[in-house]
Amino acid sequence: LLSTWGFATDDDNGGSSIPFASVVVSLFGGSGDGKTGVQKVANSIWGHPTEMLGLKADTPLARFQHIGTYNNIPVQFDEMSGMDADEISNFAYQCTQGRPKNASTADGTKRKNELRWNTVITLSTNTSQIAILRDRGASEAQIRRIFELKTAPLAGVSKYNAAEADELLGNLRNHYGVVGHEIARVFMEDPIYHADALSKLYGDL
Repeated sequence: LLSTWGFATDDDNGGSSIPFASVVVSLFGGSGDGKTGVQKVANSIWGHPTEMLGLKADTPLARFQHIGTYNNIPVQFDEMSGMDADEISNFAYQCTQGRPKNASTADGTKRKNELRWNTVITLSTNTSQIAILRDRGASEAQIRRIFELKTAPLAGVSKYNAAEADELLGNLRNHYGVVGHEIARVFMEDPIYHADALSKLYGDL
């Protein structure tokens, strides 16, 4: 279990309505803290808990195609440990731009670049990504592109063993995409009211 479960799932409820540049959230902590579990719960709000997970093995281009395909639905990348400072910085920078970088074809003409996103992008790691950046002398501008949370067991609550965790999270395979539908339905009942309420909320922040 995580002390950050509430944050991560609430953030993924609201990620589809953030009015500013996309946010990169890093969940880091020890093995068995439930980082992947909370990402599956977050995914299940809008879609399949596992099939929506991005992976470290994905190529950089595939990662941004993944984000762009989901557009304004929050995206999770699991087990991203092992990235060096340059990879972390480049990934965070491109995420916050809201589109992939432009590229040219073999004859020098510009490739179509129609993918866009405005969302919350969460990655799970075993080590602090900010610490890696600081160790390499990264600028504050690079560091501030990542919002980082250290995971920790809930006070007084024992960790689930593997069988218990599988049973709990296994229920998501048959119950997913329901909450996101309800969020969208409520927003569409009175979009102007909710847009105004969100603008006020972000203004207060």
